[in-house]
Amino acid sequence: MEGKEKIDIKMLLAKLWQSRKLFYKVLSIVFVVSVIWIFPQPRYYRCSIQLAPESVEEPIGGLSSLASSFGVNLGGMSSGDAIYPSIYPHVVSSNDFLVSLFDVRVTSQDGEIDTTYFSYIKDHRKMSIWVKPYYFVRRMIKKMLPKDNAGNPNKTETGTNPFWLSEEENSVVGIISNNIACAVDEEFQVVTITVTDQDRLVCAMMADSVKVRLQKYITDYRTSKARNDLEYFAKLTNDAKEEYDKACEEFSKYSDSHFNPTMKRTNLTMTKLENKMNQAYTTYNAFVVQQQTAAAKVQECTPAFTMIQGASVPIKPAGPKRMFFCLGMLILGFLGTSIYILRKDIFG
Repeated sequence: MEGKEKIDIKMLLAKLWQSRKLFYKVLSIVFVVSVIWIFPQPRYYRCSIQLAPESVEEPIGGLSSLASSFGVNLGGMSSGDAIYPSIYPHVVSSNDFLVSLFDVRVTSQDGEIDTTYFSYIKDHRKMSIWVKPYYFVRRMIKKMLPKDNAGNPNKTETGTNPFWLSEEENSVVGIISNNIACAVDEEFQVVTITVTDQDRLVCAMMADSVKVRLQKYITDYRTSKARNDLEYFAKLTNDAKEEYDKACEEFSKYSDSHFNPTMKRTNLTMTKLENKMNQAYTTYNAFVVQQQTAAAKVQECTPAFTMIQGASVPIKPAGPKRMFFCLGMLILGFLGTSIYILRKDIFG
């Protein structure tokens, strides 16, 4: 048993050395194929942004923040905010958010492309020469097949309808979803937005646009009730002002037409009109105060975002790592060839 378990390393190395010509052939083929495959792959860049959103006040002295660092959400103890940082990645990956990026204007580094992000993804993305035949055949097959989504109401007055996307729009949404990533540090509540793109300037522009859109989304959510209250009190204030102006007009007209009243009935009417005017003013003044309070509440509910790292045009490409790819393929080729040569010694 001990003799069988013992491995003669020198014998295995000698056998590999005897097959060195096979290594030369295999590794040469692997290197050439790797170079042919990886070098036509288009370069891509990455831009990251880090920001810290304003924390929501908690009545238990930050107990929810402590619990969230352990992955526990004390929803009942918080202020009722449903959009907390852990949800941000889901917001960014949602169709509604991704479709909202369609109309963002982007410009390429060389200035030759100036269009919407939707058009840039659809018409200006570079592809490897090895995948172009596949997409060409795919397009030809699609042209021959009947369209099953013809007449879909995918367009609205404001643009694309996320509820009903066309096949082309759904494809673009998938590409954008792969290009944009959002991660949250559960301990420090730092949000990191990473955008990948083939053009360095487009990459930085989209990273900044995603940040702005996410901030707007969170701000709109946080202030939705306060803005509704402000709109409601603004309407009541306008109505009260109209009633007050109307009461003033009635009182002034009656006073002008009865400049020297002598009858008690006339005095009584003037008193009623004056009381009506004063009451309308009191109501109007109360609604003005409530409107101002609602406006202050909107400002109070508007979250603040601390920018830790802003968007910056990347200098060096993030990939593909051509040298590492070729080196990795050579290592795999070497290991595969070694296993093939020593298969009888390894598997018996």
